[in-house]
Amino acid sequence: MKLSATLLLVVSVAATALAVFTHISEIPTSCVASKVVQTRNFTTTTGEVIRIDTKTCSGGTGADSGHSKRQTINACVAETINFSCVAGAGAGPVAGDCDNLNTGIIEAFEAAGDPTLFTVNPQTVQTFTLGTCQFAWINENTAAILEFCFSEITAVMGPQLINGCIVPGDTAGVARPSGTGIPATTLDWVFEVLHS
Repeated sequence: MKLSATLLLVVSVAATALAVFTHISEIPTSCVASKVVQTRNFTTTTGEVIRIDTKTCSGGTGADSGHSKRQTINACVAETINFSCVAGAGAGPVAGDCDNLNTGIIEAFEAAGDPTLFTVNPQTVQTFTLGTCQFAWINENTAAILEFCFSEITAVMGPQLINGCIVPGDTAGVARPSGTGIPATTLDWVFEVLHS
């Protein structure tokens, strides 16, 4: 376990060094969360509480709304993740809170026997919040249910945005997928690290 965590950290740091970040002036508003449809908490072994919320985007229902009969599409297949840092749009989260959130998600959802994926209904956002830091994974699709892997958040996107945007003092970090030859539906999401 310790070796895998160390290896994960080395891979994450190496990936951060290779990532190219663009800078933008405001956080994209693909989802204006309008209604919390589910909240639950997870207390880490250090006593910190991670709040996990499912929220609808304006126009979305967040509820199953018959979507359970539709196929769930795995969105962990992007060829490229494009990273942007948001500068000058207000206070950013404390980097230590983001590091603790990332570690807490690993503790909560990546132990042996845990599900490796989470599912998000159309026009819905799944948020993970600890202290000043919030991770938000947004399903921008209007019809498809998307599932995503926790490890992609904790091993790649979280550390990339924390180290590439939050540590240097930017307001937020945004990750968007891209790829060719991949169904467009699997690319219909965005991940954000921002102030809670």
